[in-house]
Amino acid sequence: MMRLAFLPLTCLALGACGTLRVPDDRPQVGVNYQFERRHACGDGPYKMAMARLSRSSPRLELTQLPPQTRVVKVEMVDLDLLSFDHGGGEATVAQGGSATLPEGALKAWSGPCPPTGADHRYEMRVEARDAQGKSLASGKQVRTCCKQFEAR
Repeated sequence: MMRLAFLPLTCLALGACGTLRVPDDRPQVGVNYQFERRHACGDGPYKMAMARLSRSSPRLELTQLPPQTRVVKVEMVDLDLLSFDHGGGEATVAQGGSATLPEGALKAWSGPCPPTGADHRYEMRVEARDAQGKSLASGKQVRTCCKQFEAR
């Protein structure tokens, strides 16, 4: 309970709170993605370098979208460095049910690039909206990155 009380103060102090809130009491969207080497600090040997941040978002597979869904809003949050804005974007979907956002679909995107030798936890937050922008459902998935790419 203490953590929940502390988080809003941290966000205010750092000025980096995510804009998508993913409440647990709403219909849940299934979110699945995997980071590939090309999504983390650009090409070449893995080394943290802000100038090498990947602008190519991973492929996102979404399930359990309400039938009225026409737009999905996506945001990635670094749970270990809340002050860094990784962005995301919006995408139009033909209908509810399931949808796949192809690699690179999110245009306001900065890929994961934690310090060399470290892993960070990244939470992908998704909100399903109808044609008028009304929020219908949300979901999230956490993945760890990027020590797995250092040996390559």
